[in-house]
Amino acid sequence: MTDLFGVSGSELLETCHLATAYRTRVESLRDLIEVFDREIAKLEGEVRHQLRGHAGYQAVQQIPGVGPLFASVFVAEIGDVTRFRSRRSWRAGRGSPRSTVSPT
Repeated sequence: MTDLFGVSGSELLETCHLATAYRTRVESLRDLIEVFDREIAKLEGEVRHQLRGHAGYQAVQQIPGVGPLFASVFVAEIGDVTRFRSRRSWRAGRGSPRSTVSPT
């Protein structure tokens, strides 16, 4: 089984004969996965909405293998790219003196 929580995996879990304690645990974990999946989808939608006009968010998604999730992480980590004096300072992780970010 390559995807226990996919369609065929769910069918297997439904037909599997388990002792009551194990069945209860599996059902509980499946319920939690469902709730987490719903919350993740909701947050992904909010992030996409907030970053929809962000040039950096759009630009980094042009890199092969970078989708919306990684793009949002890059935007969060890098912040305002104009705070770097040059590409070299960006690669070194050094911003200009105005690069300090205050926590919110």
